[in-house]
Amino acid sequence: MNNITQHASHYYCQNVSWPTTPSHKPSTGSTPTLNKSTSTKQYTVNSSARNFIKHLLCMIIGLLIVNSLSAQSAGAHISKADQYYKNSNYLEASFEAIKALKINPKKKKAQELLSFSYEMAIENLQEETEELKSESITFKDDNTVRQRAEIVANYKNIKKLGRQAGEISRIVKSSKYNLDFERIDVNEPLAEANEELAEAKEEAAEMHLQSGLKLKKEGGLDNNKLAAKAFKKALHHVPNYKECQSLYEEARRDGTTRIAIFEFENKSGITQFGAIGELISDKLTSELLNNKDAMEFVELVSRDELAVLVNEHNLNMSADLDGQSITEHGKLLGVHKVIVGKVTQISSENQPKIDQNPYKVSKRVKVSTENYVNSSGKVKTRPVYGEVYAMVFEHKKTSVATISGAYKVLDVKTGKIIYSNQIQETYTWTNKWRTYKGDDRAIKTVKNNGYSQGEETPPTNQQMANNLLAVLSGKMSRSVINKIK
Repeated sequence: MNNITQHASHYYCQNVSWPTTPSHKPSTGSTPTLNKSTSTKQYTVNSSARNFIKHLLCMIIGLLIVNSLSAQSAGAHISKADQYYKNSNYLEASFEAIKALKINPKKKKAQELLSFSYEMAIENLQEETEELKSESITFKDDNTVRQRAEIVANYKNIKKLGRQAGEISRIVKSSKYNLDFERIDVNEPLAEANEELAEAKEEAAEMHLQSGLKLKKEGGLDNNKLAAKAFKKALHHVPNYKECQSLYEEARRDGTTRIAIFEFENKSGITQFGAIGELISDKLTSELLNNKDAMEFVELVSRDELAVLVNEHNLNMSADLDGQSITEHGKLLGVHKVIVGKVTQISSENQPKIDQNPYKVSKRVKVSTENYVNSSGKVKTRPVYGEVYAMVFEHKKTSVATISGAYKVLDVKTGKIIYSNQIQETYTWTNKWRTYKGDDRAIKTVKNNGYSQGEETPPTNQQMANNLLAVLSGKMSRSVINKIK
């Protein structure tokens, strides 16, 4: 506040023009005349004084707001610290208490929480670190890397907590709680832990490299896929480790499953939705391609490539083909799996408009004015209030599209069905709107609550099909992904 006061005093002195004292008094009985110069100076004083007061009030209000926000912010951190402390998470409790004290060093609750949680946090970190050290003395597998990484993280937290707690010891001038924390020097053990972590990562990378090489040598689709995953793990531990990147690309290529998604057959006899079978296969393909994780070891044969191969070999790909035919056709197409399906029923319906029972709404409003005589006998005017009404008519239109069918994923090598499922999906379009009759002022009391501004045109059959298949293909892709990965 002292700085603000000094600033305000300086502002006031620099901006106020003081009036001069007249050197003579008016004679007795004479009418005093207003000196123009004195009047101007007096006006300057009043104007500057008002500006000064306004400026000072703004500073005071701003200071109060800042203090209020700071108190709220500090309170939020104290609340979090208290909750962490109750849950025995002493490390996070300490950090939250420190955040509160950096905002307001006088917060007693934050001081109390920090004084208790600091020692517990350090003790827990040290005990956990010693336990992890004993478990990770010798390298075993990826778990050793995880354990040594936790050791490094623990030392970093000890260092960070000690540094921040030391800052609090300097900014809190006095406290009944012990905030004179003992700082532990962990620089040397942290450096050792980092070296041991690097060694563990190197050993883990070599372990996965050798595993991948063994799998790759054994050959086959599944082994190459596992080999690629092993090389990828090695690269995760040590980027650019030896020849793992090129080995991964090679194994991924040899472990990739080629899949052909054929146009679904439309056996419903309905054509008003367009090429519905083609739409389903296209949308399913798009959904699968958008899932990057699922496509790591999957290659989808494009529709154009598939059409060329089918025409070249004069193949008839049907959802009803037997296992032997699937095996023969699949080998000619150079794929490992095929997805075939059929639509047995598809329909859409624009249901009749439904008109709900109308209801009345009202509002009390000013309808006129009237004159009256008050207690002093004067004629005054006052508003007259009354009820105004309106009738509300609610309407609803619905269009429904449904589709039924089936699809299956088949293994080309064996001709067996890997996965099959039924298709059953419904898409519903709804339009709800209101019409009114009566006083507009009463109408304003009615809330929208999901109602549109007016009657809308139902979607076309093609639009209904697109919306229906968007939902269907999403569900199909999630089911298929688990079977082809």
